[in-house]
Formats: sequence, C-alpha cells, structure tokens
Amino acid sequence: MQQLASYIDYTALRPFLEQQAFQTHLQEARHHAFASVCIPPYLVPQAAEYLAGTSVKVGTVVGFPLGYISLHEKLSELIRLIDDGADELDFVMNISAFKSQQYDYVRTEIQQLTTVAHQARRVVKCILETAYLDEDEVKRACDLCAEARVDFVKTSTGFAPEGAHIRTVYQMRRWLPDTVGVKASGGIRTYEQAMAFLEAGATRIGTSALLTEVHHEVE
Repeated sequence: MQQLASYIDYTALRPFLEQQAFQTHLQEARHHAFASVCIPPYLVPQAAEYLAGTSVKVGTVVGFPLGYISLHEKLSELIRLIDDGADELDFVMNISAFKSQQYDYVRTEIQQLTTVAHQARRVVKCILETAYLDEDEVKRACDLCAEARVDFVKTSTGFAPEGAHIRTVYQMRRWLPDTVGVKASGGIRTYEQAMAFLEAGATRIGTSALLTEVHHEVE
C-alpha cells in the first residue's frame, strides 16, 4: 500500500494554536509529504507561501465547526479562501437545517459550494458530523453529496462528542460512488487506527497525532 503519509490531512485546528506550533506543523507536513495540511482560515496565506512548490496542499475549513452560518456567508468565506491560496476546502454541512428536514436547503448549499470550488479547480469536502446523525441520515447526506459531486465526504469536525467510527466509514464507502472519497477524522491517533479506517474504505485521514507513527513507517 502507498505510504500512510500520502493519505493524511495533517490537521491543526485547535483554538489555542500558536505561531511557533503552526510553523512546526508546516515543516513537519513538508518533511513527510502529507497529502495536505488542514489549518485555520486566517493562516492560509502564510501556509500557501511556505508550501509553494511542494506536493503538500493547503486545506482549510468553511462554516467551521457548527455549520449553521448562512449559505451566503459560507460562499463568501470559500471564495475569499480560494483567493488566499487554499487548495482544499472542508465545509460543514448545515446540520441544523438537515436535522430539521430542510433537505432542499442543504442540497442547494452543498451544490453551490461545490460548484464554486470546482469552477476554481479546488477540492471540496463536505463534513457531515456523523456523531449527530443516525444511519438513515448519514445515507441521505451521502446521497446529497454524491448528487452535488463533492470530492470527499468527511465524517467529523473533531469538535463533536465522537469522531469517526469504522462502521460508519464502511457504510459511507458503500453508499458513495467511486468518484467521491471518504475522509475519516476525529479521534484517529495511532497507525493501527488509521490503517483500519483505510481498510474500511477511507481515502483520506484527518489527524494531528500520527507524526511519530509515520516517521517510523518512513524509516
């Protein structure tokens, strides 16, 4: 299998992230050739400059972590982040609207955000926050994402009571077409966990805690 590093979105979204820790994060991502970094929006220009010319993509978040800002605000945020240099954009689905069965609103939101990102040739990921959804709701959300042709469906923000579960990722992989990836995130801290999620069908792993494991694998 391809080295684990190439599947990792190396994440630094804690609210108390300091500049020195951020610089170290970028250095580690470049050294290990992770798929991307996933960082706070205001740091995107700095990351884009530092990672220019490398294979590491600059990822960030939109409508994070609760997802219930308006579609207009999400679109404005996404467009600004593209202008700032973001390559990959992880947006939080409007969970409040979804749980209220406002499916047309959610469909429009996912479609419009995906369309704008794709017009700019950017990768877009829809975060479901599966901790708050039952199995039928996860399937319905996956159907909406597939209809909009998002690039990835992501399990979690990492801020909910629970993160990714193997069974959920396995089901998402079954429900989504091959053209849509699955990103497992939230609570993935060991090599064994990461490999289990990949075997279940994940094609990206969001984590901030795998550096030592990846280092040993590379060696």
